[in-house]
Amino acid sequence: MPKKDSLRFIMNNGKNRYCNVRCHDALKKPCMCVCGGINHGVGSYLATGNIQALLDQKDDIGFSTIFVRMIQLQLFLTKSVD
Repeated sequence: MPKKDSLRFIMNNGKNRYCNVRCHDALKKPCMCVCGGINHGVGSYLATGNIQALLDQKDDIGFSTIFVRMIQLQLFLTKSVD
């Protein structure tokens, strides 16, 4: 199940594979993610920017579709005046 920001790949065999924050925020050696290392350690913002590079490798990777899930939270703090 994907968590937070993720890219979901629908593979040619119909299965789902994910590239998510475990890959995007990685600090150590490359993971065995579906992205093939393109998104490894680049952060979620740049990972979504790499979608075109992944689409260029669509046949090599073996997927039919990419879905992007981004979560953006905004926090507004106000100071009440009594």
